Order: sequence, then C-alpha cells, then structure tokens
Amino acid sequence: MVFVHRFVKSVVPVAAVMIGGLAGCSGSATSGPAGNGDSTDSVNEAVAISRCVFGATRQTLDSSSALTFGPSTRLTAASTLTPVQRAHLSAIIPNITTPADFFANVLNGEAFSRIVTEVASGRTFTQYDYSAGGPQGFLFVGETTGRAAAITNDAIAECQVTPLPAAVAPTACVFGTIAGEDEASGLFSVGPVTTLTAHTSLSAIRLEQLRVLTGGVQRTQDEIFHWMDDGHATVRYLTEVATGKRFTEYRTVRGDTSVGLIFSYLTLDVVAVNSDDSLYQCRVAVSPPPSP
Repeated sequence: MVFVHRFVKSVVPVAAVMIGGLAGCSGSATSGPAGNGDSTDSVNEAVAISRCVFGATRQTLDSSSALTFGPSTRLTAASTLTPVQRAHLSAIIPNITTPADFFANVLNGEAFSRIVTEVASGRTFTQYDYSAGGPQGFLFVGETTGRAAAITNDAIAECQVTPLPAAVAPTACVFGTIAGEDEASGLFSVGPVTTLTAHTSLSAIRLEQLRVLTGGVQRTQDEIFHWMDDGHATVRYLTEVATGKRFTEYRTVRGDTSVGLIFSYLTLDVVAVNSDDSLYQCRVAVSPPPSP
C-alpha cells in the first residue's frame, strides 16, 4: 500500500512518495464544476488574503497562534542540501533553476529555512526567507514543490491555503470512507471525469495541485506524469448539494496502487487523502440537515 501524503500528520501511517510559479500556464478546455460554468484550468486566482492561513504579512505569520515554528536553518552554496531543499531553491525565483544560481542572486548568498506547522490540522509548510531587492520568501506545502504562498517585501502574496480543521471521524466524512462513495451518496453534484497527461495544457493552480499530489521533487509537468505508473491522472469536480462547497478530486496509480487527493476548489487545501481507494484524513463533515 502506498500513501501519497507527507505534509499532514495523522494517526494514519503516511509514508512519503510525494512532493514553479503561479503564472505562465495557459488555460485548457477542461470543464469546471458541474453547472457553474467556470474552469479550474482557466482560473489562476490566489485565495483572498483575508482567508489565507498565514495572514496578510510576515508579521501576522510570525505572530499567529494557529501556527508553530521550527528552528531557522541558514543555507548557503556550501551547505549540504537535501533533494527537497534543492528542488525548493530551484523553484523560488523565476528563471533560476539551480541552487547555485539561487545563491548567486540573493543578498549575501544565503537563505533561511524553517518548518511551519498548522496546529489544528497538523499539516506542515517549508518556509524560505532571503533578500533580493528587499525581504522575500516562499512557503511550500510540506516537502512538496506545491507553492503555498510568496512573501514579497514582507507582504504575503499568491496564497493558496486557508485554515484547515482537524480530521473528522471516518463515519462523519462527507466523502465516505471509500473512493467513489460520494457519487452514490446523493450529497454531491458530480462533474465528468477528465484525463490529464503530460501534453494537457494546465493552469497554474492545477499544476500546483499535481505537485502536491505527486510529492517529492517533481516540478515540471513531464516529471509529474512520469511519476505516475500510466503517465496520466483523472480529475473531477464535486459540488456539495447542501452547501454549494466545491472540491477537486485527483486520482492516479503509483506502484500499482490507486492514490489521490481531494482539494477544496482552487486551493492547495487537501481535505481527503485516497490510498488504495480508501479515504483518510478527511476534513469535511457531513452537513447537518436544514431546520424544518
């Protein structure tokens, strides 16, 4: 059994087989959530800064009681970097594709890294701070190359994550406990299944979601789909009938095991993990029935 998620701590034993910019990816004809007429592959929006888990500035991030912070580590060209650090440092600055180039283009040839943990959900982010024409930074989703937010002159920008609660009991999960139960439950309006490949034109948010799905050091579209056994993934959209909440579900195969993630629509908020067609770490409970 292969688990595809490392950035959310859980009682479920999650083993890592997981891991750029938010611009520059063109839209495609892939359909969006059933009935709403828009498309994930034509929308590259960040979440509203008022909803961002980090707040609006570096100061709100550093002072947040919803987050805890690991020690800061100084990194330079002389540091022994992990594969994940190498991937991160190669993805932070546009047109910079190696750690050596990154350090050559930042003040004093240094950056500082730390782990940021959301208390309620247990998910983690990897933060990098550096100076280049002012104080800059980036936060990645766990050890993936999915970009959670940028820090530009101490302001949070391009945020793709909102606060997540703790996981709900499996019996309370709106998606059920087995992949596909949501379709039969009557709780969702379910859009068509679309197949994605290395040749699909992907939007920025979709590319980031696939980086989170595949994990590790996958950055380019070719690397992402090479990670998959059959070189493709499927995506579908779910709209909860009772609330109108929308979700994006991805499935693929890795190591002969079905794996996938369900995201809140147009974010990097993972609300359920599919491993071997069983759902774990669900963060959305069934909505109570309306009052009579």
